[in-house]
Amino acid sequence: MKKVVYALVCSLVVLSGLVFADHETKKETPKKPATVVDQKAAAEARKKWENSPDGVRFKKWKDSPEGMRILASGAKVRGDIKAFTGMEATITALAVSPPARVPGFLVTIGDETYILDLHSYKERQNVKDLKVNDKVTIKSHGGAYSPKHPHYIISAERIEQNGKLIFKRVLPKGGC
Repeated sequence: MKKVVYALVCSLVVLSGLVFADHETKKETPKKPATVVDQKAAAEARKKWENSPDGVRFKKWKDSPEGMRILASGAKVRGDIKAFTGMEATITALAVSPPARVPGFLVTIGDETYILDLHSYKERQNVKDLKVNDKVTIKSHGGAYSPKHPHYIISAERIEQNGKLIFKRVLPKGGC
């Protein structure tokens, strides 16, 4: 009798687990693929921006030697960023030059200099013990460029020093 009750209870637990697991997966709303109308609207908006004075200036900057240099330096780390692999870096400056106004450091990876963006000055307190010429390993999910910044910008997700995690970006609650 005990074996029968035990078998029934176990099967009930397994079935209820499956029902709840199925319920959780059904709650997630699938992303709708972009419709042709949405794609056309986005293309028109981009074309309109490219013909605006700001868009023309940006295109001119992108084709300039400085813009091409920054894009080339970004291409050197794009594979590591995409794969979320560690990049060995040396800190070259503890502050970014004033026109940039980015909370972060200047780092050298290979033979290129990059801006390491820490997202906020509050997060910078976590790495206040770092000094110039310190070796760190950076992991990132993204990078960016802008005419206002003299170097390619790497968005810091994790920073390790001597194998010890010293910085991990905390994502805000509720998304962006």
